[in-house]
Amino acid sequence: MTRALLLIAIAACSDRSADPAPAPASPPGPASKPDRVAGPITVRDPNGAIVLELVTAAGKCTAKPAPDPKLTIDRASNGDQILRDGKNVVRVWRDATRPGHVDLVDPDGMAVARIDSTAAAATLTDAAGRPTSTVVFEGGRFVAKDPNEAVLAYVQGGDAEIAALVVAPLPPDVRALAACDRLTAPVSL
Repeated sequence: MTRALLLIAIAACSDRSADPAPAPASPPGPASKPDRVAGPITVRDPNGAIVLELVTAAGKCTAKPAPDPKLTIDRASNGDQILRDGKNVVRVWRDATRPGHVDLVDPDGMAVARIDSTAAAATLTDAAGRPTSTVVFEGGRFVAKDPNEAVLAYVQGGDAEIAALVVAPLPPDVRALAACDRLTAPVSL
């Protein structure tokens, strides 16, 4: 009798009149990490406002807002140098022996940030190896968060490395060019 009352009580508490519609299919997860990732890529701030859009076409990357026209990329054996008016701002070093690892190095040779990424996640650390932000794939997009779990950006498209590059501790136009560097074959913008 107690069991029957319990079942009746549970049924009475249910407000379901019919089975709900099936849940929509989950968005696809990030693909395995290719050498180059196609755009478009949209970066939104925590409030949802678009702060950066990256579009690739015909081997060229276009960023909106556009990076400072005085920025260029100089590709060298020790990494891709991002230059402003011919002066090094940051070097982007991808070690071929450590897939998924990127160092962002200032003109004095000090690491600004280090990125370790997989297809679905990335961690940014400072020169001392302390985490400064993480990127995870959730809800069909990459979410970049600070160490206190506050959202820094939502990134639709690309991969975890690109999502990490667009929240790296660099000026916004340099971040945009670093992401374009990842997206395209060698070019200057």
